[in-house]
Amino acid sequence: FPDKSIALDGAHSGEVWKFDIITPWIVCIIITHSTYLTIAITCLISLALEAHCNLPKCQMLTCYWSLTCYINIIYPHLSWSNPFSWAMTSSIAQLYVIFIEYMTLFIKFDNSALFTYEYLSAATMRIILSFIIALVIGSRAKIIILKEKICS
Repeated sequence: FPDKSIALDGAHSGEVWKFDIITPWIVCIIITHSTYLTIAITCLISLALEAHCNLPKCQMLTCYWSLTCYINIIYPHLSWSNPFSWAMTSSIAQLYVIFIEYMTLFIKFDNSALFTYEYLSAATMRIILSFIIALVIGSRAKIIILKEKICS
């Protein structure tokens, strides 16, 4: 996995669980900011990740660019006052990032050892954490949206 996450040591077995906190943050930026600002921020974050990680060239840029495009396309069709919309969008984005990472590693190393219990459980935990982070942010945004409607 790319080193763009928080690592927590397992209590008993010594394995390392990595949780991606950048993808939910990027999704929340895409939802809350204008299109041009979102594109600029996403490109800067992607380039910083690529400079930091040992990944093929433009993998993160392509991944986050396509996420930005997809979320901007579906943006007018979802109700962002519902925290569940934030959570599901973030979870699907995280699943997409995990899929791209797995396919890159699978092609690069040409083995099926990536589809073991450890890798799949780590991916599941990343999706669950992404769901929880976006649910919390979405519920806070719902409170702000409701306050704005009351004041106006």
